[in-house]
Amino acid sequence: MYKKFVNLDLPVFISVASEAKHRPRRTGYFLDHLPKVCGWRYEDEQFYEHGDWPPKEHPSCCIDKNWSDLNVPLNSMYLIECNKWIENGNRLENWLPDLPTTHHFDFEPINNDKYKDSKHEYVVFHSAGWKDIHDAIFVDSIREVSKYKKCYIVGGSYDGRPARIHKLAKSTKVDCDLLTDLSWDDMFSLISNARFVCGHTSGFTILADTLRVPGICYNVDVLPSLKGTWNTTEDIGNVQIGDIDEWQTAIVGVVDILKSGTGDKSPRQSNIQESIRFTCRTNKPKSVLIKIDDVKLQQSAINIALASFPRLVVIVNGKNIKSNVEARLKGVRNKPTVVYYDSLDDLKSFSTFDLSIIENSSPDKLNHIVRHTTQNGTVIYNSSVYNNLVNAVRVSASNWYIYAKE
Repeated sequence: MYKKFVNLDLPVFISVASEAKHRPRRTGYFLDHLPKVCGWRYEDEQFYEHGDWPPKEHPSCCIDKNWSDLNVPLNSMYLIECNKWIENGNRLENWLPDLPTTHHFDFEPINNDKYKDSKHEYVVFHSAGWKDIHDAIFVDSIREVSKYKKCYIVGGSYDGRPARIHKLAKSTKVDCDLLTDLSWDDMFSLISNARFVCGHTSGFTILADTLRVPGICYNVDVLPSLKGTWNTTEDIGNVQIGDIDEWQTAIVGVVDILKSGTGDKSPRQSNIQESIRFTCRTNKPKSVLIKIDDVKLQQSAINIALASFPRLVVIVNGKNIKSNVEARLKGVRNKPTVVYYDSLDDLKSFSTFDLSIIENSSPDKLNHIVRHTTQNGTVIYNSSVYNNLVNAVRVSASNWYIYAKE
């Protein structure tokens, strides 16, 4: 709500309702650094007469209202919240629309340079109590990223999950550190200097968005309409996602970016191979479509895909390597059906594929594939056509992009 309040003519005094009483009260330290806030206090009462979360009909939700309609009295208590508006899939800008929205605002100076010398040398993973991202997937994600940057797992000790994920990660030899119950100054320094911040929608990821720090924000399953309602409209590389496939795909994009700056093989070769490998390992596709023009890259993609034991592999422009594929499958039990086509135009349907790996196709054809690939499908394609894809989610700054169908 401060994205709105920062544009008021007068300063505001914030009264913080008592919610989640088992958690430490840290909101005040945040409010201390907001220039428009002249003071604050904690309340012992719940937000409204019947609990913490009012129904959308309650006046405090200000549904379909302008700020000027509210006639907020000066120097008096006024109940107001925007959760119900954005949780129903509405953009924050359209809540009290006559009051401007500022996504990136200034903070009072913070004298903490604890992580400044390590700027962009680490990635922050924030784990909340939501169970949308399984512990094992969280650890797999951290494992991949930690190969290129130091990783911190951040959260509250009252939650318990960050410590559990850290213990699981360390038990499988994943290099990461656990940070719990950070002071406001330490949290601000950690986030503002991070290369990426990845985690659930929370104060951590919202602050990262405000500070223009790129990363991944997972909007929880219980609030599916929340996705993309509160975040900045600028392209800062902070990807809003809403399911596990999108999370895993975005992690591949993070790895691609980190890898491209390490002096490894060229991004075009190493990134696409790693992307295919990670996607096959996590999604275990049963049916794969491959259309790659580069012969070496094509053979590599086929080998990686076959290692995930699919039932069907369709290869476009691959008749010249048919003998190599047959040799690769010789002696394999339960070998997949492999079909060869000369062109994507020869395929009548794309709805049977769990994974489509496409290079250098027309925007119209890619759009068609995206629309018709199964819900868990992933399409990997060249960046030259990225801007022509109307529903794409960009997750990589290299020459390759991963698209996870919504």
